[in-house]
Amino acid sequence: STKSTGITINGLATDVSAEVLKDLKVELYPVPSNGIITLKVGNAPLNEDYSVFVFNTAGQRVFERTFAGNIQENLNLSDQPKGIYSLRIEHKNKVVTKNFSIQ
Repeated sequence: STKSTGITINGLATDVSAEVLKDLKVELYPVPSNGIITLKVGNAPLNEDYSVFVFNTAGQRVFERTFAGNIQENLNLSDQPKGIYSLRIEHKNKVVTKNFSIQ
């Protein structure tokens, strides 16, 4: 059995064995946000689901949704307090993260 070692970056647990999703084109705007943020994903794997998570600085998941293919979606985080957040996209064993703030 293989043992995966986790590390913590900015309070977020990260699987060090996860590769970066290099081909994915991820845009988040506006940054900073008022709580409604547009997520645009291009070059996504067709017909394959990927998961989108948003974590606060305490590492708590405040948003989770599954998408497939290229998207342009408004994420409503207006119920969240002002602060720094981390968006994480996972597909198979690959991941991409982007940080943004709500003001």
